[in-house]
Amino acid sequence: MNKIINIFSVIILIILIAITSILLYNEDDIIYKVENRLDYIESSKEEDKETGYNTIGWLRVQGTNIDLKVYGMEIEDDGIAGNINFAWNNTSDEVFHNVVNLMGHNILNLSSNPLINKDYFVRFDDLMSYSYIEFAKNNKYIEYSIDGVNHIYKIFAVYIGHTDLTTDASGNYSKKERKSIINRALKNSIYDYDIDVNGSDNLITLETCTRMFGAFDKAQLYVVAREVRKGEKMYNYDVEANKNYDEILEIMKGDRKNEEA
Repeated sequence: MNKIINIFSVIILIILIAITSILLYNEDDIIYKVENRLDYIESSKEEDKETGYNTIGWLRVQGTNIDLKVYGMEIEDDGIAGNINFAWNNTSDEVFHNVVNLMGHNILNLSSNPLINKDYFVRFDDLMSYSYIEFAKNNKYIEYSIDGVNHIYKIFAVYIGHTDLTTDASGNYSKKERKSIINRALKNSIYDYDIDVNGSDNLITLETCTRMFGAFDKAQLYVVAREVRKGEKMYNYDVEANKNYDEILEIMKGDRKNEEA
C-alpha cells in the first residue's frame, strides 16, 4: 500500500512541476525568433551562376534592415559594391568557424547622428543604429546561416575602433585566442551587457565604416556577439552605457566636424 502511495505521490509531483513550468514559461519573453534563411542561400547560389560571385551564407541582424547574402572573398572587397547588396567574409569557406568576421559597406549613414531603419538602407548602413543605447537595449541578436545551420548569437560588445583594433580573420581559434578577442571587445565596448562570455564560446563580429570621428578618420564600428549555447533561450538581458559611451555622446552633440549623411 505504501508503495502505491509513493508512486502516486511521485506522479502528482511530476504533474505539478509540469504545470508550474507551463505557467512560468511565456513565449512572449523570447525577444528573438529564428527565421530560416537556408533557402535564401540556395536561391542566391543560383544567381551566382550568372554573376560569378560566391554566396556562402546569410546574415540577419535584429531590429535592422540587415538581411543579406554573405559572399566569400579572399580579399576585403574586389570592387563589386555596385548595386549589389551584400556582406562579405574574408574567407571563401562554406563551413562554420568558431570566429567569424563579417564586413559590409556603410554608404548612406555617415553623420555624427546616425539614422535608424530607413528603407533605403540596404547594406550595413543600419548597423550604426547601435550608436544609441536605447536601440542596443532592444536589439541583441544576430543570425548567421551557413553550412545548413541557422546560428544565433547574443551581442556582448559594441565599440568604435581604428586600425589598432582591427578584428581577426574568420577561422578556428584556440580558447586562448578567443579570450583575447573577447577581452579586446569588452575593454573598448561602449556598453556593458549582462551576459557571460568565455574562450569556449563561438564568436561573430560585424564591422563597417563610420565617420563618427570625422570625414577623414578611418574608424570602424564593431558589433561583437557569442553564439547562443545549447539549452539557452533567446530571452532579454540587461545592457547599460559605460564611461566609453561618454565620448560618443559628446560627438553626437556636434563638437566635431563630422561628415553629413
